[in-house]
Amino acid sequence: MGTSAAAAPIRVERVEPAPRPLVRLVNPLVRLLLASPLHVFLSHCFCLIRFTGRKTGREYSIPVTYWEVDEGYDVAIITRSGWWKNFEGGREVRLRLRGTTVLGIATAVPDDEAVAAFARARLVENPVNARLLGLRIEGHRLPTVEELVPAVHDTVLLRVTLLDRD
Repeated sequence: MGTSAAAAPIRVERVEPAPRPLVRLVNPLVRLLLASPLHVFLSHCFCLIRFTGRKTGREYSIPVTYWEVDEGYDVAIITRSGWWKNFEGGREVRLRLRGTTVLGIATAVPDDEAVAAFARARLVENPVNARLLGLRIEGHRLPTVEELVPAVHDTVLLRVTLLDRD
């Protein structure tokens, strides 16, 4: 008797982010490229998120991986960094998206189940999205939402509803 696809063994683990010194070195270059006409080389999966810090009042511009979605909001970003707390309850954000600055409202969703469901939908679209999601998947099938939950623990989904274009 064969094993069903859902019962086939699979391993899902979180890929650790690049070392902080490397990120600090590379991010300014990525920011520069995304804000230039050369954005075409990166803007298919990276954008700049610009916002004012909730406590500091400081302006931030951070390169992030994004997905355009049609799930009741327009753009999705996932992060494990603490800056997501600026978007609890929803806050204004500017995205540099494919060479255009757009205004939106970003809302943080710090819910492992919601992040896992989002990740599963992106994997169904294209299994190569695993790397962009910060995941390593070993096995011959896509993981279920339940199998993704431990790997996305402490990952936050930012749902961005676009308001206007510059």
